Amino acid sequence: MRQVSFDQFGEYSAQEAATLGHFFSERRNDLDDLSTSREIRAYFENKSLGMSKQYGLWASQVGMFELLAYFVAKKQLTGKRIYQRIAFVDQAGDLLADNWGVPEDSLNCTVVIPPDLKPEEVRILLEEKEGVINIILMCPYAYKGDRVGTLLAWLNTEEIMPILMEDLWKPGEKGFCFLVYENIVYSPLQALPPRLLPLINSCSSSDPGEVLWRSFPLESGDTAEVLLVRSLVKGTPFSLFNMVRKEQVLGSMAPWKLLLYTVLLALLLLGGGVIILRISARNLILNVRVDEAVKHTQRIEEKNRQLEAEIGARKMAEEALRKVNDELEARVVARTSALEDRTLALSHEVTERREAEAGMRLIFNSTHDAIIIHNVQGKILDINQRMLDLYQVSRSEAFILSFVDDFSAPGNTVEECLAMWQRVVDGEKAPF
Repeated sequence: MRQVSFDQFGEYSAQEAATLGHFFSERRNDLDDLSTSREIRAYFENKSLGMSKQYGLWASQVGMFELLAYFVAKKQLTGKRIYQRIAFVDQAGDLLADNWGVPEDSLNCTVVIPPDLKPEEVRILLEEKEGVINIILMCPYAYKGDRVGTLLAWLNTEEIMPILMEDLWKPGEKGFCFLVYENIVYSPLQALPPRLLPLINSCSSSDPGEVLWRSFPLESGDTAEVLLVRSLVKGTPFSLFNMVRKEQVLGSMAPWKLLLYTVLLALLLLGGGVIILRISARNLILNVRVDEAVKHTQRIEEKNRQLEAEIGARKMAEEALRKVNDELEARVVARTSALEDRTLALSHEVTERREAEAGMRLIFNSTHDAIIIHNVQGKILDINQRMLDLYQVSRSEAFILSFVDDFSAPGNTVEECLAMWQRVVDGEKAPF
C-alpha cells in the first residue's frame, strides 16, 4: 500500500510537470509564429537592398515594434499578460525593436545569447538578478540561410508563474512546490526557508519520478518526515519538485490500525456488495415481472383491439342486414300491395266474367233454337235448354251422345253425316 501511495504521488507530480511543459510548448510556438512574420522579414529585405536607417529601415523597425506590442498585449492568461517584454536583436547584439518602442541610438542588449544556439531552436533560460527571477525564451532568426538576429521573450513571472503554480498546487495543502534550474531554486507561491536548500541540493540529481523519504528540520528544532519527488518539465531545462509531509501521502495512522481499518472496510464493502447483489436480484425479478405485466397488458390491449374490430364488423354486418331486411320488407310490402291490387282486379274480372257468363247463360238458355256446342271430334261440350226440350233428353244423357254418331235428319243418314262432318272439319261449308 505504501508503494501504491508513492506511485500515486509520483504520477501526480508528473501530471503537474506535464501541465507546465504544455505551457512552455505554447510559448515556443509563439516565438515560431513571430519568426515567420512579414514585418521582421521586411526589415532584412530592405537592408539587403542597401537601405539605411534614415531611408527605409526606420519604418521597418517601427513595423516590428507595432507587431511586438500587439503580440504582447494579445497574449494573456486569466486577464494577465503572459509576456513582460519581447525584443529583437541583431547578430551583433544591438536592439532593433521591442514592444516598448524603437531605440533612436544603438542600444546593446544585456542578455548573453549562447553561441551554441541552433537554428529553429527555442531555448528557455532562467536567470536571477538582484533577487528578481526572469524566465527568458530565445529563438534565432535566419534570413536566406544566415543567422541575422534573435527573438528574446521575457515571461511576466511575477504574475503568470504564481497563477500556474497555484493551479497545480491547491491552496491549503501542506508542502512546497518549486522549480529548480541549475543552482537556482524558484518558488513563485511561497518563500522557501534557508534550511530547506541543503535538502533540495541533495535531491537535485535524483531519478525523475523517484519518491524520496527525508527528514526536514523544523523551526522548533524538531524534525518532520517529508516526501520529495522530482519531475522533469518537458521541453525545458527545469525540474519540478513537490515536497509534502509524510502524513499527507501515507497518513498518520499506525500500520496495525491501518490494516485493521482496511479489513473492516473490506468487510463493509463485502457486506455492501452482498446487499447490493440481493437488491439487484430483487430488482431483476421485479423487472422481469414488470416486463411480463407489460407484455400481458399489451396482449390484453391487442385482444381488446381485435374485439373492438370484430364488434365494429358485426355492427357493420348488422347494419347491412338491417338495410337488406328493410329493403326486403319494402319489396314485400310493395309486392303484397301489387298482389292485392292484382287480386282485386282479378276478383273484379271474375265477377264481371261471371256476370257476363250468367247473362250469356240466360240468353243461351232462353233462345228458341237448339244450340249444341261440340269439338272437332263431335263430342258435345254444352247444350241449351231448348235442345233438351226439342230432343226430349236429359242433360246427362245429352253429354253421352255424339253429334256425329247420334244426331241425324231424314235427309241425312248417319253415313252421309260422317262424310259431311269430315268436309266441315276440312273447312268446307255443308248444311245439315
